[in-house]
Amino acid sequence: MAATIRYKNGVQVAYSLTTYSPYEGYRIAFNGTKGRMDVWIQESHPTTDANYDEIVIAKNFGKREYIQIPQGSGHGGGDQLLKDQIFIPGTPDPLKQAAGVRDGALACLIGIAARKSIAAKEKMYIKDLTSIIPQEKKI
Repeated sequence: MAATIRYKNGVQVAYSLTTYSPYEGYRIAFNGTKGRMDVWIQESHPTTDANYDEIVIAKNFGKREYIQIPQGSGHGGGDQLLKDQIFIPGTPDPLKQAAGVRDGALACLIGIAARKSIAAKEKMYIKDLTSIIPQEKKI
């Protein structure tokens, strides 16, 4: 499956998903005006004996920086952090990464729009599926 997403603020996403493979993991890359960030998370059958995943930050026409992230159990090690956010009141979120119900609803709507687009064979717009108004900044 593949989807191309264009957000109101101009950000574009090319998303592909393989649902039939025994491999679990993901690759993600962010290209920006100052450089690129690549991440490859190998959830099953890692190709190396390393106990870490790696983020590579490449500044345009500059050196690369390699950041090693210790592997944890489940979802790239995020499960315990997610559980703490849900079940332990006051768990710190210094990077403001926690998603709320509104964020979750909008994320689901992207999937719904993709499915509807496949069925209709035409573009879908989130604004046509909900009364929730997308915002560029999290409130």
